[in-house]
Amino acid sequence: MSIKKQNSHYLMTDASNPTIRLNGEDYDFFCGCDYHNLQEDKSLRQAAQEILFEYPFKIGPSHYGFGKNEIYDELAKKGAEFFKKEALLIFPSGYMGSTILFRALSEKYDRIFVDVDSHYSMKDALILSGKPYVTFNHCDPKDLLDKITQNLSPNERPMIATDGVFPVSGEIAPIPEYLEIIQQFPDGIICIDDAHATGVLGKNGWGTFEHFELDDSRLYYCGTMSKALGSHGGIIPCSKEFAEKTKNSAYIMKGSTEIPIPTVAASIAAMKILKESPEKIKNLQENAQYFKKELKELGFNIDITPSAMATFTLPSEEDVEQLYQHLKKNHILPLYAPSKSYTSVPETGAIKFTITSNHSKEQFDRVLKIIKKWLNQKE
Repeated sequence: MSIKKQNSHYLMTDASNPTIRLNGEDYDFFCGCDYHNLQEDKSLRQAAQEILFEYPFKIGPSHYGFGKNEIYDELAKKGAEFFKKEALLIFPSGYMGSTILFRALSEKYDRIFVDVDSHYSMKDALILSGKPYVTFNHCDPKDLLDKITQNLSPNERPMIATDGVFPVSGEIAPIPEYLEIIQQFPDGIICIDDAHATGVLGKNGWGTFEHFELDDSRLYYCGTMSKALGSHGGIIPCSKEFAEKTKNSAYIMKGSTEIPIPTVAASIAAMKILKESPEKIKNLQENAQYFKKELKELGFNIDITPSAMATFTLPSEEDVEQLYQHLKKNHILPLYAPSKSYTSVPETGAIKFTITSNHSKEQFDRVLKIIKKWLNQKE
């Protein structure tokens, strides 16, 4: 994999891998969201290529207007089997997931209580929902309960909305605590964007709810095929009844065209890989916990969780940028996130390491050695 520099920007010329080429030199690469490096997997490429001998590149009409094809039905079937659900809704982008869910669930809630650091897609969904909403402090069950107590009218039904895994910090939302809170309200529900947990968390890669071993009719979620699955498109694993209702009530499902057919074929191949090779998910989680444990021993404030990001900050934004430049000088490329440049980025900025199932222990140890040396020199 290689990266070309154009002016002050870097242009990737291939998929992300644990090692890349940058200006003719090798770098350990810890960016992106390709958690199993499936974006250039041979079986995904082959599936995408071969399907074009049988089908057109895409179907023009929307799902609502003859835009169906047996290959889409096959993805829905295989996806439902993968997630052990009755149905799988498919739409053009994971960014649309919260908007679709909020619309489909609109008759079940009156006021939304949303984590203040939720993803931009959820913030857009809040506005499009047309429902009143209240933000609560990031990953804070106590503040959530306080906000519900203070703002929910006697005749209103609450919906809690949050990311399952936050995209920069890698924090896992405390869903069990939220479920305990929502159970105090007979008609309350929880809706999460699980884009960064799909294919990552849980024994089978089903996401945040599986990670916490939760199965409750109050829980709804959307995911994506663009990250751990290495393909593209949004998904909602659900019941057949909910799928049919959503197809008829969510405007995006009615008005958007289907994803390209090669993408569908690649997604089917990706689900097959993860279903037949659960060790990939196990390796990813073990890699994440190993690296985070070692970072914590270096003094960083980081939770030892199986999410695929290891993110930390330093006392000043200047320190964060200096360490990032030092890592880059030593041929290590994590993500440098300046202060408030994205959701869940702290005031002093952050360095985020994306962890994949294919990163080696030697790569992590080299990073840790360089960071430890830099910290010692700062003292």
